[in-house]
Amino acid sequence: MELGQNFATVSWTEPTVIDNADASLNINLTFDGEGTNPGNFTQGITSLSYIAEDTAGNKATCMFEIVVSDTEDPVIVGCPFSHSVSMELGQNFATVPWAFVTPPTASDNSDLNVTVSFDGPGEEISPRNFTQGITSLLYTAVDAAGNRASCIIEIVVFDTEDPVIVGCPSSQSVPMEPGQNFATVSWMLMTPPTASDNSNKVTLTFNGPGEEINPRNFSRGITSLSYTAADNNENRATCMFEIVVIDNEEPAILGCPSSQSVSMELGQNFATVSWTEPTVIDNADASLNINLTFDGEGTNPGNFTLGITSLSYTAIDTAGNRATCMFEIVVSDTEDPVIVGCPFSRTVPMETGQRFATVSWMSLTPTTASDNSNNVTLSFDGPGEEISPRNFSRGFTSLSYVAVDAAGNRATCMFQIVVIDTEDPVIIGCPSSQSVPMETGQNFATVSWTEPKVSDNAYTARLIFTGPGEEINPRNFSRGITSLSYTAVDKVLNRATCMFEIVVIGK
Repeated sequence: MELGQNFATVSWTEPTVIDNADASLNINLTFDGEGTNPGNFTQGITSLSYIAEDTAGNKATCMFEIVVSDTEDPVIVGCPFSHSVSMELGQNFATVPWAFVTPPTASDNSDLNVTVSFDGPGEEISPRNFTQGITSLLYTAVDAAGNRASCIIEIVVFDTEDPVIVGCPSSQSVPMEPGQNFATVSWMLMTPPTASDNSNKVTLTFNGPGEEINPRNFSRGITSLSYTAADNNENRATCMFEIVVIDNEEPAILGCPSSQSVSMELGQNFATVSWTEPTVIDNADASLNINLTFDGEGTNPGNFTLGITSLSYTAIDTAGNRATCMFEIVVSDTEDPVIVGCPFSRTVPMETGQRFATVSWMSLTPTTASDNSNNVTLSFDGPGEEISPRNFSRGFTSLSYVAVDAAGNRATCMFQIVVIDTEDPVIIGCPSSQSVPMETGQNFATVSWTEPKVSDNAYTARLIFTGPGEEINPRNFSRGITSLSYTAVDKVLNRATCMFEIVVIGK
């Protein structure tokens, strides 16, 4: 049949006829059958014939058949689409609405009623559950000639869901063992991690690094460990955790120098000091990897000035842990200052008629002080002011200069001004000598005189009657010459003598 038609258009060559007696024009040739030439013929066998009859009534028949067959398959309309879907979350199947609301139909060039049958697998239920993999569903249409058409729908169910790892160990940050370069870490829980999957087919593997040994030793730094769960469809989940081993142990400085207390060099403002350099060890780093730095002013050996110099060594390992070793160089100044040009002590007499002496005691070059520290103060320590010349009263006056350096060391320059009294007292009103006659009828003369007085530049002087005899005034003197005297004596035994005579003349 023609494509899409329920017939076939057929043509053939018309036959001719001959006869022994009649010319062909006198022979009746007739077509016997349904159809024309050319003509449309429906499915099946159509028998056709030609009949030739001559004038004598003789007949000849030519028969042939037009056989029209149906070789065209039916057409299925509304075949559902194939689907590619993932399994339901947590399930090992996918629920798929694969069919249309109106089921598929079929048309055919020959049949008006071509049936469509669902050939499975399973029942024609939509939606329905499909397991993982490819499920081919089939609709088939068959016409009366046995021509058939198939509508194939594929439901492809994928497993795209990753497995689930339960009980993944937590990351840990732990310090290294004391004195060791590792930490022993128990990282697995009481129950090791497990894996589950919607496909129920999963493998859990430990990815290291290293073996799955718990507890085990981990070196300093970050060690990333992991478990991987993989199902048969290569969906995988990874459980990662870290063991962070930190070094929080300080290095150890061995042989930290002891603090030293020393005196400055004689005549110098420093002391030369040396010490033994320390060494360092660490639990994790070799000594070559530890930064040991000297912190402070100075060198070893070196000159250190007066005072306290704080020095330190700092050791830092590669983890940044640090240890500090501190010591002090205490330089003290035990050397006294030196006073130059200390004035000489002097012994001088008091000024004439005065109770003091004016003394110039300072040298032309002033008194100075020097010190090894170069920091010294010279002060006049009296008594009185630093005036030269100046008046000093009788006696000993001790004067001094004191030089004091910053450390409190001191030197004293002492000198004395000794003022002595060398001036004699003065007797005022020394009695005049007298010449007197004896009393009438007596062998003596009664004589009187005016007592003298005494003065002194410094003190009250004592006036002593030096006789002879007692100091009785008036008193009786026998005939002759009697020498009398007064002596004035001050406190330092300077003395003056006043002499006079009493001359008694006999009658």
